[in-house]
Amino acid sequence: MSDPVTKDLLDARLEAVEARTTAQFKEILGEIKASNAALAGKIDVVAAKSAGKWTVWGAAGAIIAAMVATIIVLLQVGQTGYDSGRNAEAAMRSQVEAAVKEASTK
Repeated sequence: MSDPVTKDLLDARLEAVEARTTAQFKEILGEIKASNAALAGKIDVVAAKSAGKWTVWGAAGAIIAAMVATIIVLLQVGQTGYDSGRNAEAAMRSQVEAAVKEASTK
């Protein structure tokens, strides 16, 4: 026949089960924390590598954009200078023609 289970025996068994369960949960929690730390480290490495790559490409793009902008500005300044010279030439020519006409009429 089975032995009767006393309250003290039941309490002792429940405490043993609770202790084993707590120990297993702590072990699993430790493994999860270690896994998360390792994963976070890998994510940081990947982020640093990709940030470095994108930083280089971003800097290269910025330099190219600055060069293109500089070329456009230089072309516009050259065109403005050419146009102002052409306008000045036309103004001087008209003044010279007016002076020659005035001198020839005297």
